[in-house]
Amino acid sequence: MIVLFALAGLSAVAQIDKKDEKLSWRAKLEKADRLMAAGSYYNAADYYEAVIKEQADDGKLIMRVGHVFYAARNYDKAEEYYKKAFELDKDKYRLAQYYYALMLKVHGRYEEAKQNFKEFRMNNRGNTDEDRELERLARRDEKGCDMALAMLANGQQGRVKTLVEHMSNTINGQYSDYSPRYLGRDSAIIFGSIRVDSVPVINDPKDDTVPKGRFYTAIRTAEDWTTPRLLGAPFNDPEMHTGNGSFSLDGKRFYLTKCEELEGAVVRCDIYMIEKDENGEWGEAVKLPFNDPKANTKHPTEVPYREGQVMLLFSSDREGGAGGYDLWYAMEDRNGEFGEAKRIFGRMNTYRDEITPYYDPKENALFFSSNGLDNIGGFDIFRADRKGSRSWKTPVNLGMPLNSSYDDFYYYQQAKGNEALLVSNRSGALSPKWPHCCDDIWYIKKVKNPIFTIMGKVYAKGDSTKTPIEGASVELFYAESNAKTDSAVSTADIGFEFFRGTEYQNYRLEARKQGYTYGLNTTSTIGLTDDDTLYVDLYLTPIEQVGTIVLRNVYFDLDKAFIREDAKPSLDTVYQILINNPNIRIELSSHTDSRAPDDYNLKLSQRRADSSKAYLVKKGIDPERIVAIGYGETRLLNDCDDGVPCTEIEHQINRRTEFKIIGEVKGAIITYDQREIEAVRKKKREGTLKGDEKIWEVEGEEEETPRDK
Repeated sequence: MIVLFALAGLSAVAQIDKKDEKLSWRAKLEKADRLMAAGSYYNAADYYEAVIKEQADDGKLIMRVGHVFYAARNYDKAEEYYKKAFELDKDKYRLAQYYYALMLKVHGRYEEAKQNFKEFRMNNRGNTDEDRELERLARRDEKGCDMALAMLANGQQGRVKTLVEHMSNTINGQYSDYSPRYLGRDSAIIFGSIRVDSVPVINDPKDDTVPKGRFYTAIRTAEDWTTPRLLGAPFNDPEMHTGNGSFSLDGKRFYLTKCEELEGAVVRCDIYMIEKDENGEWGEAVKLPFNDPKANTKHPTEVPYREGQVMLLFSSDREGGAGGYDLWYAMEDRNGEFGEAKRIFGRMNTYRDEITPYYDPKENALFFSSNGLDNIGGFDIFRADRKGSRSWKTPVNLGMPLNSSYDDFYYYQQAKGNEALLVSNRSGALSPKWPHCCDDIWYIKKVKNPIFTIMGKVYAKGDSTKTPIEGASVELFYAESNAKTDSAVSTADIGFEFFRGTEYQNYRLEARKQGYTYGLNTTSTIGLTDDDTLYVDLYLTPIEQVGTIVLRNVYFDLDKAFIREDAKPSLDTVYQILINNPNIRIELSSHTDSRAPDDYNLKLSQRRADSSKAYLVKKGIDPERIVAIGYGETRLLNDCDDGVPCTEIEHQINRRTEFKIIGEVKGAIITYDQREIEAVRKKKREGTLKGDEKIWEVEGEEEETPRDK
C-alpha cells in the first residue's frame, strides 16, 4: 500500500447499514463494489464479508476480500482470508499462499513466512505475468525473512542503543499523522495530519465534508507539546490535501505536496514551492515544472549540487521508472529554474516502491523507505551515503528497532543532537478502527552507535608486485543465513567498500573475475563497541596457475564404472568448484594401474570418466563444461609398468581420478543479476539465444540493476 497521505482506503463506517441487511447477496456484492470504487475499503470489506457468509465457497470472492483488507491494513483479516482461499483450492488459488506468507512476515512470524514463501516458489507452476512476478517477489521476501532472523539471532534489536517511543497523544490523533519536520532550533515541529476522532464515511470522493490532510505546528514544552495549530495559506489549501513539507537548506524555500481527488477515489499529487521574500514573508505556492499530469509526484527534499545550485529529490510513479514509486531528481539551473525529472539509477530503485526521501546535510546521506529492497516487513528505512554529485552508495537497511515488521517511513533527524522522527503503523499506534490501520509519529532517542565499514582489495595469488585487480565482482553475505546483503566492483585505488552502519553480523566475502578462480574470506562485527573499519583482502588464483588436482577416495569396483556412494563426496567437491567458478571448463580424467591389457584399461578408464561426468551433469552442470578422458595406464605416477613387480599400495597410487582447469567457457556471461538471468531464460523460451551464448547462474541474492561482468 502506498501512503499518499494515509487517506485513501481508510473511509468507512464500522458495519453495513441495517437497512441493507436484508438485501440479497448479489445486491450486497454490487454495493461492496461501488464502495470500493469510491475508495471506502473499510465499508466495502464489511459488505464483502456479509456476502461471504452466504457464498462461503467462492474462492475468487474470498481472495478479493483478502486484498481489500490488505489495502486497508487489517493484516489479521487479510491473513485469515488468504489462508482460507488457499486451503479451498491450493492449485486454483495458488497465489493466495504468497499473500498469506506476506501477512505472516508483516506479523513478524518470519520462520512461518519463510517456509510459505519457499513452498510457493517450489510449487508455483503458473505461467501468467502475475505468477512470475510473485515468484520473484517471494524470493526477495524470503531473503528478507533471513535478514530479520539474523538480526534477532545476533541480538541487534537489544544491542543497538536506540529508543523508539510513540510520540505524545497531543501530536498524534486517532487518524493518520505524517511528514514531521523540526522547526527552528528543534523546539517545534511541523507535520501533516487528518484531525478526526473516528473513521469518516466517504461515499463520494468529491464530498466537501471529507476531511483533508493539513499542515499543523506544535511547540515543545517542558513536559509535552502544545496543542497542534492549523496553519493557514499558503501552506494549506482548502480545496486539496497538503503535506510532505520540507525546507530548503538555506531555509528560504518550503517545498510541499498538494493532492487532488479525482473520480473513482483516485488521488493525484504534485510538488509545489513557497519562497520567502526580502521581508521574511512567504509568497504563494507555485507548482514546479517537472510534475507529470499523468502521475503522482511527492516527498520533496533538497540536496546541494554546485555552488549556488541545488537538486530536488522526490518520489514519483511516472512512466520510465523501475517499478511503482521510484526516486527521481530535478536539477536547478543558474537562473533558479528546475529542469526535467530524471530517475536515480543504481541500486536504490526497485520494481516495488521507494518513497519519503530525506537528505541530511550533516551526514551527507540520503534516507528513504523501500518495500523492494531487502526488508523485514512492509516499508523499511534505508540510508545511502553520497558517492558523487548525483550518485549514491549501496543503500543499507537501518535494522531494528528503527525498522519493524510493519510500515516505517518519513525518517527525519534533528539538525543538532541525537533525536530523530519517523512515521509508522507499528504496534502501539492510535487507531479509530483496528490495529495498524493508521500512521503515527514516533520519537527516536539515539545514543551514539558504533559505525562499521568493511574495506579491502582484490589481488592475484602469488603476485609478488601485489597489484590490485580491477573489475572483480565482490559480494558480501551474511554468514549464517547465506543471504547476500551487498556487492561491489573492485577498483585499483579504492578496492571495495561496504558501509554497514551499526550492524552486528558475521560476514562472508566472495570475489570473482574472468580468468581467475574465486576467492573467499570472512570477517565479523560482533562484539565491537567502537567505530571500526575492517580491512579484508581477497585473493584470486589465475586459471593458468591451477595445476592438476587428484580426487581422493574416488573408488570403483573391480572392472566396474558406476559411481559408488563413497566416491560421491569427492565428486561433490568438484561440483562445488564448478558452481563457485561458473566461467571455467575442466578436464575430468580417470587412470588405471598397469595390471591388464592396455586397450582394456583405456576403455575401462573412459567409462569411469564418463560416469564421473554424468554424475556432475545430473546435478546440474552443463556437459560442455566437462571434458571426460580415460587415460588408462598411459600416465603412471611411478615405475609400476607392465611386468614390474609392485606392491598393492604402489599400484593404488596409479588408480586415480583427477581434474584440471583447461580454460573458460566460450561466450559465458558471468552474472549475478536476476533480471539478466530472466532475460536469457526468455531468449531460450523464444528460441533467440545464440548457439555460443551461455549463462551460468550463481546461487545467491538477486540484484535490481545490471552488473559488470
